[in-house]
Amino acid sequence: MKSLFLAMACLTAMTSSMADAATSVVRRTTLLVSDVKASVAFYEKIGFKVWLNTGGPRDPNGPTSLPLNVKPAQSNFTIMAGRDPWVAMVGLLQYDKPMPTRTRGIADQIGVGDAVLMIETDDVDGVYKSLQAMDTPMLQLPKETTTKSADSIKHVKNMFFRDPDGWVIEMSQVVSTEPLPTTKPDKR
Repeated sequence: MKSLFLAMACLTAMTSSMADAATSVVRRTTLLVSDVKASVAFYEKIGFKVWLNTGGPRDPNGPTSLPLNVKPAQSNFTIMAGRDPWVAMVGLLQYDKPMPTRTRGIADQIGVGDAVLMIETDDVDGVYKSLQAMDTPMLQLPKETTTKSADSIKHVKNMFFRDPDGWVIEMSQVVSTEPLPTTKPDKR
C-alpha cells in the first residue's frame, strides 16, 4: 500500500510540474551588452522605456554569478519595458572590471546559435527612420508579407537589424488581419 501511495504521489507531482511548465511565459529576455548607456539610448529610440536600473559592485565568485569568460567585479542592469509593464521586457546587462569578451561574430547573416528578438510595433516606418538617423546596419529593409497564425491570416510589415552589440532584432507591424477561410463539410 505504501508503494502505491508513493507512486501516486510521484505521479501527481510529475503531472503538476508538467502542467506548470505548460503555463510558462517569457517575462524578459536579457542581453549582455558592452555599453548599457548606448544600448538604453538605442532601445528608447525604437519604443522602449527604462523600467528599472540597478547595478554596482558584485562578487564575481558569488552563488548567482553567470558562467562568464571573465570574473567582473561590476555590473549595470537596466530593464526596458514596452507596452506591457510585466511581460516581454528587454534586460540590458553590462559587466565591467573586466568586461567579458565577445563569443560570437557579427555578420550580415544569421545562423544556428543566433537569437532573434521579435518586437512588435505600431509604426515600422517610423522606427526605420529612427534607425536610419542612427546609421543602424539593416539586415532586411521593411517589406510587407503575409503569414498564417493559429487563428487568422496576418498582413505584416517587418524588417531585421542589429542593435549596437550585434543582437538581431525583427521589428514587425501587423497591418491587417483576416479570418482563416472556413472549410465546408463534405456533403456526400
